[in-house]
Amino acid sequence: MDQFEDFNKQIFSTCIENLKVRNSSAQYKAKYSDLNSLLLKTINKEFLTNYTSKIKNTSSIYNQFLTKDELKSLSMEIVKLEFIFIAFINDAKNITFDIVSIWIDILILQLFIAKISITDQGYFEIYFTTADSIFKFIENKNENPFIISDEQLITLKRIYYLANHEYYFKLTNEYYNDLLKLINQDIYYSKSKSIEELITVLNHRASILNDFYEYHIENMDEFFDKNIFQKLSVDFKLLISKYLYKKTKNSDILKLSLKNILDIEIRFVKRKLFNKEVIDLQLKKKILYYSYIILNSFNNNYHNINALFTLTDFSKLNEERLIEEVKNIIIHTSIETNKPIIDVIYIIYLFLSLFPEYVKHSLFLYKFIMQQISPIYSNRRQNIILAFSIIRFISDTAKIENEVLKIKKSIECDSVIGLITLYNCHVESLHSISKEKISSLKISNVTISLQKKISHLNNFVDTSILNFKNEINKKPDYKIRCEYIDIFRTELTNIIKILSNANLVTNISQYYSDVIDNYTKENELDFREDFINKSTLLKMSLFDINPLNLALAILFFKIGKLKLIITHENPARLGLKKTFVSTMEREEIAKYLDYSPDLIPTTDNSIDWGNVKDIIRNIRNPAVTTGSVVRPESRILKVISAILNKLTRTNSDINKIFPSLYEESYLPTKRAWDLDPILIHYFNIFFTGQGVLKFYNEHSGSELSVVFQLIKYPPLTEKTNSFIKDLVNTIEYDQMNILQEFNDMIKDNEIQLNTENGKKNFTITDATLAISRKRSISFESSYLSDDDILYLYSIIQIYCNTLGKSSYFLAIKYAFGELLKNANKANLIRAHFHFKNIDIDSKYLIGISSYDEALKSRKAEYCEYVKKSDMKIKIRFHNDNEDFIISIINNYKIHDEETDAITDNISTGRKLTNLSLLYKNHLLDSKTNDEGLVVAVLLLKKIGLKNGGLKVNIGKEETKFSITVPLVTLSETDDITISEEIIKEIKDIPMLPDNLKELRETLDDADSSIEQIEAIVLRDPSLAADILKIANSSYYGQSKSVISIKDGIKLLGTQAMKNIVMAVNCYKVLQDKLKIKKIDAVIKHSEETTFYSSRLIEKLNIKLDNDKVYLASLLHDIGKIVVESIQPDIYEHISTLIESKNIPVDVLEGIAGGINHSLIGSMLLAKWDFPDQIIEIVKYHHSPRNLKNYPEYVFVVYLANMLTHFIGGKLSYYNIDSNVLEFFNIHSEQELKKLGYEIKSEFNARE
Repeated sequence: MDQFEDFNKQIFSTCIENLKVRNSSAQYKAKYSDLNSLLLKTINKEFLTNYTSKIKNTSSIYNQFLTKDELKSLSMEIVKLEFIFIAFINDAKNITFDIVSIWIDILILQLFIAKISITDQGYFEIYFTTADSIFKFIENKNENPFIISDEQLITLKRIYYLANHEYYFKLTNEYYNDLLKLINQDIYYSKSKSIEELITVLNHRASILNDFYEYHIENMDEFFDKNIFQKLSVDFKLLISKYLYKKTKNSDILKLSLKNILDIEIRFVKRKLFNKEVIDLQLKKKILYYSYIILNSFNNNYHNINALFTLTDFSKLNEERLIEEVKNIIIHTSIETNKPIIDVIYIIYLFLSLFPEYVKHSLFLYKFIMQQISPIYSNRRQNIILAFSIIRFISDTAKIENEVLKIKKSIECDSVIGLITLYNCHVESLHSISKEKISSLKISNVTISLQKKISHLNNFVDTSILNFKNEINKKPDYKIRCEYIDIFRTELTNIIKILSNANLVTNISQYYSDVIDNYTKENELDFREDFINKSTLLKMSLFDINPLNLALAILFFKIGKLKLIITHENPARLGLKKTFVSTMEREEIAKYLDYSPDLIPTTDNSIDWGNVKDIIRNIRNPAVTTGSVVRPESRILKVISAILNKLTRTNSDINKIFPSLYEESYLPTKRAWDLDPILIHYFNIFFTGQGVLKFYNEHSGSELSVVFQLIKYPPLTEKTNSFIKDLVNTIEYDQMNILQEFNDMIKDNEIQLNTENGKKNFTITDATLAISRKRSISFESSYLSDDDILYLYSIIQIYCNTLGKSSYFLAIKYAFGELLKNANKANLIRAHFHFKNIDIDSKYLIGISSYDEALKSRKAEYCEYVKKSDMKIKIRFHNDNEDFIISIINNYKIHDEETDAITDNISTGRKLTNLSLLYKNHLLDSKTNDEGLVVAVLLLKKIGLKNGGLKVNIGKEETKFSITVPLVTLSETDDITISEEIIKEIKDIPMLPDNLKELRETLDDADSSIEQIEAIVLRDPSLAADILKIANSSYYGQSKSVISIKDGIKLLGTQAMKNIVMAVNCYKVLQDKLKIKKIDAVIKHSEETTFYSSRLIEKLNIKLDNDKVYLASLLHDIGKIVVESIQPDIYEHISTLIESKNIPVDVLEGIAGGINHSLIGSMLLAKWDFPDQIIEIVKYHHSPRNLKNYPEYVFVVYLANMLTHFIGGKLSYYNIDSNVLEFFNIHSEQELKKLGYEIKSEFNARE
């Protein structure tokens, strides 16, 4: 009696209470809502016994051939029986042996349903656990304590190991031995009963061992002895052969045995195929003959059945005829009246599908199965095997993978460990696809491990609820706590539903990385070294996610809510039954996260439970906030939770769930990202691809069938970009160790340019040595003065000359200068904040608003402060084997607002193809209103540096900008393309007047007289006036006025007169293109240039044709009139930029998108048939290094033009081409100034 009480307490009562807890859940009640009506019937022991017997008589643990309708009906009947039994137990005063016996029958029936359906492992888990507890209880007693009859116990063991094999089949030694132990116990028992009983058990053993034999082919020697298997198979066949001679035979047992004999033979064939042995025709005929005989026996025709055990020579049999006979029997067999034949048909089909020569016949049987069997009878295991068999007929690898994925999805939607093992074995046998692909197609161990943990969780929850409900002193608000527990159980069910899809986060890392990479590409951010480093770190953290740890965190994160419900002093404050909760209630509910980590069962040492707990603890924190980024697993978990809450709690419109999550992702009041919008979009995509999904409403328990759609949310891109920016900026990336190693490495090999004794005189020889020895050259200061900057420009020029990159100097110099200016500005800004007593980190926008105005009056004060501060600017020139690198470093991290402005400008420059687009598309940064960095990037791109060659690295304790110049020869972009708009304008400009053509021909004729020339001029009063005006100009310096055309002709000479008249009329043709004032300004500068060029020829003693130099000088800027007339606003921007940034015209026009006045002027002169020499001079008067002919002429006009700007203070010495200066023997700025001022003085005197 004591044993019975122990059994009752330890096993029976525990199982009943757990069933009560499960059956009280909202979703269970919703699923079986009509069960309460059963309670109206009179329930007593007799009723229960009769109802149980009725169900037992309609089912048999040997019958696995139930139709889908039969299975559904039987399952429902067993659920009803269990429901009635539990209701009866509630009212029963005493638990007796016969009551326990009914309960064992119910347990056997539930395990029978589990064996047939192979589904809903969570539901059936309780029955497997209970049966296992019974066996252990009896084993500990060393004998059956007569609580259960021997017959009932062996039946329970039998159905347990059969169902267990379907549910938990694993290729492990431990599992194999545990299962074999139960089978051997069954064999031992059956030997004492009858030969039928023994054969039945041996059939079960054969079926199970067949699976181990086939699916553990590759590693079976670890624990599975194939020789023993073969011996057992032979013994089994001998036993069946003896059984045939019995007068009375059980046809069902015989059919099952014959089916297994055929199965054994075919498994041997599979083994041979795996070993790449040749399957001869004799063996194939044997299998076909067996199939024919066995099929006949299933139709109660036992003719020739003994041949299965006696016939050894099959050579005389006709192969094709056997196959046709087999097919004929199958076609004419009634499946409904002969259900066991289904297995034989499957086995024969699987045999035929092994051989290409039988493809026609195997496809015939496949079609028969799909049309006659599958629609009526459902067996998940056979469906998987069938699906893989048909894959053998597919040759296209992509189609194979697609079909396998369909099978995988069907298993993962309702995961059962046995089916996962079966599936993975079949995937491994797919030799037509790569090992890498096989690995990705297999269902991971995570899914298997998770099934075990789900079982543990359910047990823990059931036990906790059971203990709560069994408390003698009920807690206050007991009813509401029970209602909340139901809600919690539903939540848990939904979470397990989510986890049933093993692909939930499979692609999340790749998707996240792709989003970040696209953002980087679209925003041209690969120049931000710190951004790249941080985003790489971020992507690595996603790829480092342990899928099992994440899955366990998802599984266990709400476990604390159960404790909160049970122990909370006032559960009504939790508001769990409300659709929408208040902030206070939300905060109360969130306290469960304090409990969850401590309630996780951590007995499995193979799992990093500390990691799992950290994931859960971090879920309550925002995804990204100032100075903090939550680990990716916690962000994933939080988004999943938010989706489930909206779907199962608030009854939200399915199409509004994701838009509302996007809206709620950012909390402006907290300046924090509560949810990760990238993950929201990922799950929107993921769930959209899953088809119909089933969940349960948390409050009602009713089932929800939902189909997600991919939602278009217009602000998503902007929101995602903003999130990525905040995410990457907030990620901590400690690169100081790397930087320190680099600094230490170069420190001893570095030359300091400025010391206490002043600046080092750095020469080409110094540069050559530094380059050859890869020594770094550095310059350090708190504030860079104008002298410092000029000195650093000289260093750049020396390096460019030494490296053979002198043509790149102006572009590099400008970009370098912009970076120096920014470095200085950053220091001055910090001085400004110091004097304003404003914290730069928290109040940057407030402080910076007054910076520009304050700098006007306090720059000297700011500079003094900077020089005394710890702020430093370090410039380093360094080269390796491939690149020359110029770095500008501030020894602190600049503010995010500064970073944004710099990033925007550099990104803009990288995206633009020319400068004019900056103004056309209004892309200038409104914060800085400074195009300096944009121009720098365009200039560097122009000389061939990939994407501008600029890099930015913003670390925790320094900000570094660098220009990387490859040492290999760069391919400069030859930007001589002119916009279609300008080309059209040139085409529309009229030719010069006809009378000019006549005058030019007359002037070219050596025999023409002055009178003839005078007569032509006098016919055009305007032309006559122009000649007199020029003859009386300062250029010719006449003391008396010239008043007659004839005197003017004599003074000018025929060649000069021709050039002058042509030039003047060129300007006249264009006079309607621009305001007279602006044209006059161009002409005035041109006249000044003609004077400078004539004096240069004289002073530098150069022998050139003065008239040609004069004409070219007078027309050199004629292209400006066309450019400015078409794009006045853009040209004004560019002209302003040239002056304010001190950039050479040719350098800036080179990136201006075809706004090149030199090229346009040359095109005009070509249209008007000017000599090639004049066209060439005009074309290259700003870029003498690119000329092809007439270098002396181009150099003179170039230098004359440069001198007018240089002396006027609009151009620096370093912006004048050194080749031209060297050609004229001008070696210093002082020499050039002396020459320029002399000519300027003469020009002013003549005026």
